[in-house]
Amino acid sequence: MQLVKAGCLEDWSMEYAKQPGYRAGVAVPIPAWGLGPEGEALDADGIPFLTYVPVALMDQNLLGESAEAIHATLTKWQAAARKYGAGLVLGTHWRFFGPGSDSFVETRAYRPWVQGLQAFLRQQNA
Repeated sequence: MQLVKAGCLEDWSMEYAKQPGYRAGVAVPIPAWGLGPEGEALDADGIPFLTYVPVALMDQNLLGESAEAIHATLTKWQAAARKYGAGLVLGTHWRFFGPGSDSFVETRAYRPWVQGLQAFLRQQNA
């Protein structure tokens, strides 16, 4: 309810921190029930008050893997999501990209994630 009151329309926190997988049990966005004034999920126009966006994988799920292994994992998950008519939703921390991303030890550990993700995205755009 606090997210709705704050004006948030989406909640991207439905992910596992230590392993890949759909914490919400589904691979498609779902309306959050019980958040409307009468406990409903949708407003009068059929728009959800809040939508849960299930994240399949996030950067820390693959910490310690090589860029090649990360690319292969993302490709495998993308194929599985498409097979069931869903998109692959990924979560990543912004600090791994852009200037100064190697300034911190913990950020450098995610360099393979950045490289693997970039290779995966290039493949999607090819």
